[in-house]
Amino acid sequence: MMTQPTIRLIPFTLLRKTLLVSILLVVATYGAGKPSWQTFGLFIDPVLTMEEANRIQAAVIAFDANQIKAAYGLTPENGFLLIEHDHHNIRFQNIAAAIHKLGDYKITVPMLIPDYQRVQGTPIGERLHSILNNPDLPYRIEQIDSDRGLFHIVLPAGPPQPKGFNFGDMAHPLSDPVNYGGIGLPMSFPGLEGIGGMSKDPKLKSIQFRKAGKKEKPYDPAILETHRALFPDA
Repeated sequence: MMTQPTIRLIPFTLLRKTLLVSILLVVATYGAGKPSWQTFGLFIDPVLTMEEANRIQAAVIAFDANQIKAAYGLTPENGFLLIEHDHHNIRFQNIAAAIHKLGDYKITVPMLIPDYQRVQGTPIGERLHSILNNPDLPYRIEQIDSDRGLFHIVLPAGPPQPKGFNFGDMAHPLSDPVNYGGIGLPMSFPGLEGIGGMSKDPKLKSIQFRKAGKKEKPYDPAILETHRALFPDA
């Protein structure tokens, strides 16, 4: 006589817990942004020895080995650290916070807005001022040279910041075309000798957005009118 297979019933409470864990895993997986591996740099002052530089580089990689592939290039002479990381899913400011735990440093990211003076006294200048002087930012922006439009983003010590500095978060409102929610200004994070930064051209972004079928966003007509007057070739 054949033995009937034993059917084991899973208790409802255990089944419910299993389903809940599965759902949470799916949410965690798909809630994160698509990885974007970029190599950006930050300036650290002071770095006195190569031993110190090596400790900093090791601490950065150890901070999040899943989202940071490499940290390299830092020397006492250049004070500039290159970090290959998933910039969609990790805050650059939080990487800097890991460095602050090793010592008393000033950690900065330079930013250039070449048309800074050109837009002063206009609706674009007013919006630019509100972006750069937003009191809710968990970091500060220092003006270094108004004629060049040079600023330093200063990344302070402190606990992880969900909205801490991220290259894209600052670049979008500055360089996105006006009809896509920005103020349409060319800008860059120049890095060091062309390495470790990014550059954004609103004219190029406009072409890319149209090709991608990106929907326009609400905008201030006064800003669009001012932009057309100041930048007729944009």
